[in-house]
Amino acid sequence: MKYNRLGDMHVSEICLGTMTFGEQNSLAEAIDSIHFRYPNPAP
Repeated sequence: MKYNRLGDMHVSEICLGTMTFGEQNSLAEAIDSIHFRYPNPAP
């Protein structure tokens, strides 16, 4: 998995793509998105 620098931390790209989950999506929608995207990365 690829990691990126965020301030003093290194975070995975999946983390960066899910930062607003809980505000704009329900938990069920967030889990569905992660399960879909993890094996199918966006271009």
